[in-house]
Amino acid sequence: MRLVGQKISIALLALSFAGCAGSNQNGTQQSLRRAPLDESVEVAIIPASLLPIIPEKAEHVNTLLLTGSAFGNEEVFKSVARKQGANFVFVKKTGEYYGSTASVVDLYYLPE
Repeated sequence: MRLVGQKISIALLALSFAGCAGSNQNGTQQSLRRAPLDESVEVAIIPASLLPIIPEKAEHVNTLLLTGSAFGNEEVFKSVARKQGANFVFVKKTGEYYGSTASVVDLYYLPE
């Protein structure tokens, strides 16, 4: 009887971890996949410290952790945003992540 209880506990624990791990990417609008934007499209970059509120009509495209040569490079931010169909980069946080300096950014599409 004790062995059955342990197996049930392990199964429930595994299901709870699977549910937490899988919900982040599947639940975002990134699964809709926006078409890339033309290089001539203007991309705005706004740090959260300057404007902590996202415009109401903004459509969330993706959340990224940018490290290495992408960190703090506005042209790289704009290029990545255009490739994913976003015209607004919201820089949420910059700091140390996993031993290197990085930026956490949200990509949005703002309709005109």
